[in-house]
Amino acid sequence: MADIEMKKVTRSDGRCGVKRARAKGFLAGAALPALAAAAILAAPSAVFAQGAPASQQQEAFAIAPQPLPSALDALSEQTGLSFVYTTSDVAGVASPGVSGTMTRREALGRLLAGTGLTARFSSANAVSIEKPAAGAAEDGAIRTAPVRVEGETDGFAAAVDGYVATRSSVATKTNTPLVETPQSVSVVSRELLTIRNAQTDSQALLYVPGVWAQPFGGDQNQNNPFFYIRGFSSAFGGSFVDGLVSPVNYRYEPFGIERVDVFRGPTSTLYGQSDPGGSVHRTTKRPTRDFQGELQFQAGTFDRKQVAGDVSGPIGEDGAVLYRLTGLFRDADAPFDYDFDVREPDERIYIAPALTFQPSDRTSFTILANYLEDEIDAASTITNSAGDLTRINLEQPGVGVYNYEHYSVGYAFEHAFSDEVQVRQNLRWSSLDLDTLGLFQIGIDDVARTVDRESFGFLEERSDLVIDTQVQAAFSSGAISHTVLFGVDYQNLDDEYAFVFGAAPSLNFDNPDYDQVIPPADPFIMENGYTNNVGVYLQEQAKIDERWIVTLGARHDWVRTTLEDELAGSENKSRSEKFTYRAGLSYVSDAGLAPYVSYATSFFPVTGSDINGDPFEPTTGKQIEAGLKYEPNAFNGFFTASLYQLTRENVLTADPQNPFFRVQTGEVRSRGIELEGTIDLDSGLSATASYTYSDVEVTEDNPDFAGVSDVGKRPALTPEHLASAWADYTVQTGGLRGLLLGGGVRHIGSSFADAQNTVENEAYTLFDAVVRYDLAGVSDALAGASIAVNASNVFDKEYTTCFTLFDCQWGAPRTVIATVGYRW
Repeated sequence: MADIEMKKVTRSDGRCGVKRARAKGFLAGAALPALAAAAILAAPSAVFAQGAPASQQQEAFAIAPQPLPSALDALSEQTGLSFVYTTSDVAGVASPGVSGTMTRREALGRLLAGTGLTARFSSANAVSIEKPAAGAAEDGAIRTAPVRVEGETDGFAAAVDGYVATRSSVATKTNTPLVETPQSVSVVSRELLTIRNAQTDSQALLYVPGVWAQPFGGDQNQNNPFFYIRGFSSAFGGSFVDGLVSPVNYRYEPFGIERVDVFRGPTSTLYGQSDPGGSVHRTTKRPTRDFQGELQFQAGTFDRKQVAGDVSGPIGEDGAVLYRLTGLFRDADAPFDYDFDVREPDERIYIAPALTFQPSDRTSFTILANYLEDEIDAASTITNSAGDLTRINLEQPGVGVYNYEHYSVGYAFEHAFSDEVQVRQNLRWSSLDLDTLGLFQIGIDDVARTVDRESFGFLEERSDLVIDTQVQAAFSSGAISHTVLFGVDYQNLDDEYAFVFGAAPSLNFDNPDYDQVIPPADPFIMENGYTNNVGVYLQEQAKIDERWIVTLGARHDWVRTTLEDELAGSENKSRSEKFTYRAGLSYVSDAGLAPYVSYATSFFPVTGSDINGDPFEPTTGKQIEAGLKYEPNAFNGFFTASLYQLTRENVLTADPQNPFFRVQTGEVRSRGIELEGTIDLDSGLSATASYTYSDVEVTEDNPDFAGVSDVGKRPALTPEHLASAWADYTVQTGGLRGLLLGGGVRHIGSSFADAQNTVENEAYTLFDAVVRYDLAGVSDALAGASIAVNASNVFDKEYTTCFTLFDCQWGAPRTVIATVGYRW
């Protein structure tokens, strides 16, 4: 049998460049399924069903005569069609091009005119380019081994092939090219998560512009995922999973994530109550139509032992039911070097089953569930009388441990009534139970060589139901094509929590006794919070002459909150409603340059009331952003540059007439520059780089009872400069074929620990590295097997971060992890 070389071209989730699978003789049957297993099932519309109808919309095309592969690439860019063909069939074949207004089927036919090739629509968006078989029936076609073309549905951000994503659904809830999106979006692909060996939620975001992913000293601080985006905290309204809000304190496992999208700036027009700086959107792994699997073993510093597995595929021969099961087990010590040989846990159990039902190529119903259990230490050390951090554990072994358990189950439903009208509904119910009791330092006695301690803890039980229902319609009016989205979402959030405080025995820091009994702590806050939120939103994306894209959105939210104080026996109820909106304009040129400008607003409810008992209004955010995006035609890459000014209003500040109460006259302004670039070249070189300049300032504030105001000050934990770069190279030929060498650098600028800017955190720069070897380069029999070694903070730089005047933590030390993996 002759050599087989297949080429996949897709623009439905970013230009993935040239991806080839080679097979010789009877090994072809093994190599082609391996290629199939490399791409993730994206949508019901990707089911390979013969005769699926194509859109009959009239579109304007202007594709010049050129080699057929690049002509198909241009058509894919404009329409989102995905093509599968054998490279030898198109080698040296020229296309006459196409010009004029017609359907995409007609445009494809003109591109193929005179080539002797035929096109077969295997679904509405997937096309096989083939040579007719001699003697085959007119309706027949030669089909190669099934190749899954990676992409997205209209409402689901799917897998990215490589590092470069050029489409995302998070900023519009529709399948939209990033060059047409008038706000900043960064995407971290599954491959990037794997190559960098992201072990925590924060590590997934270390190289994203505008985001300080580890403000609390690094990975050993295991409180709720807490990032700063454009100078504002994302803890309370900035986390999303599968398009649905994930409230504060929920935790996430990177091995179960397909991609992470960071949507910067106000997002309320689509998502309701949210933090103004932006939001982090995680897409979990979905079942695939082709059978695939992965098994991974890891060992490393801090006695790390971890095993993870991921298996997916069809149930039965018809492919109507698909499954996926992802799991991880970790037994390790917390990544911190304590004195006196103290060890604390870093343990995790994660299980995520998923099941997809696809009765037709127009309908999909996916059940998504996961269970996550953590027993993780939050590092705490003694500060000596000189104000320097030591490496002496302030706590008892087993005290200060973050005990966490989380369940969730939900579904993602999609149905296409036609190529123009679809309906989607996402639902998730989640529950968490966590408790932690830590010790903190209240004084030090250099004579007695002891440190005085007290206990402080937090307990929480919450249960949350979130639903989002969308209807999307696409139609044309003259030279304008429209994509209209209407949606209704609902949140029912039930949160019960307590803060506890108690006494604790002192600790001798020359000879610590870690077997002392810690007395029970008493609650000083016990509250039950209930939130019901209903939001209705409408969005229009109008494309004019295939160049100008106008994005308009509006939303109205109704929020009801109840806060029960269990200790005081009181109850506070409030109602609020808010209208938010967004407007954006983009222009996309033939060269791939896309300047844009946008204006967006946000809101977030505030609990409590003023001296008159009137409930506080929501805080609001408003942003104007302008930028330039570039998707080059000559190579696989994506670049963005943005300027923004973001203002948060209705911020709580002191009541000048009543110092023990608050009013909403505060304001914080953030303005900055963000630069980002990603490339993924066929030569084996891949790289990402970013830079952020952020000028954040308190612009309105009332003096407190001591007459101190924060006006003109920089809010705590908002670095002025962030910069990062990552590059890796994979050897393509020779005896070292499959060897990957990579490394990265991260710079965090100085920040302040307090509102008055009297305590400064020094800037620091960290380096990461990876060596990875695909063992197929050694022998074809080892195809799918790999070994890797990752190191973070390679030079073991010591740095500290203070996040209050009296509370500082060490940064994450050097960690080294070796991985042995096998994919099939």
